[in-house]
Amino acid sequence: MAVASDEELLAAWQRLAQRNRWTLVDNIDALLAEARAECAALTESTSTAAQAEVAVERAYGKRLYQGLSERDDRAAEELRVRCYRMARKRGWTHEDAEDIAGEAVLRALNNLQQVRAPANMLGWTLMVFKSAQQQLIKQGRNQVPFPTDAEGEPRAMPDPQPMAEAIDDRITDADLRARLVAALPNERRRTILLRWVVLQEPPRVIAQALNVKEVYIIRNEKRRALLDLLKNEPFMQLADELAALSGIEPTQGKEQAHEP
Repeated sequence: MAVASDEELLAAWQRLAQRNRWTLVDNIDALLAEARAECAALTESTSTAAQAEVAVERAYGKRLYQGLSERDDRAAEELRVRCYRMARKRGWTHEDAEDIAGEAVLRALNNLQQVRAPANMLGWTLMVFKSAQQQLIKQGRNQVPFPTDAEGEPRAMPDPQPMAEAIDDRITDADLRARLVAALPNERRRTILLRWVVLQEPPRVIAQALNVKEVYIIRNEKRRALLDLLKNEPFMQLADELAALSGIEPTQGKEQAHEP
């Protein structure tokens, strides 16, 4: 199994730290050592470049968890900025984005006991953000205006993204993506599950897109994909932690995959 090199880990750290404005690392060598250890848990189907990013994210997630556990102001502020940027990226106004970010920090601090694996912290905070955002939507504050130019005219909206990019936009945590690939090495089953669950496409549409003649084959493959996931303990542990704030019943211990 190919493992990310020290150079790839350092490049991943520099790229991610700049992109995400990470501030909680005082000893880069120690973080890279942790990231190197994280590489051992990743699947061989993941490229070494992607492996490096996931490993660095997991190592940094532990730093964020520790900082929030200790009520470190730097950690709380970094989480607030992270959630604010996500809200603005989704079109919320400055005021609403501030409210979402503040609510997300409070929810994170009050629910840290739900995090069983600190390495999954970045993915968990994404769910915290979504739950805080949902709170504003329930209050009726979901009227996000279309972007306008300097003259106040609506800007042209981009073309719809291809399927793979649309999925990637919804599954933004690299660790979750990597673990999904590890849990579902069968590419067709993985594609069917993502199109069905993430893009919410009906079985007949998926069958047409994949050139499958019988719809029942799509249903069977989706069921097999769910069973594969339920058997994969690392993935289900991560999924349970990400779902905790959404009020979804934990999946641990379940042995059946039910059709919707």
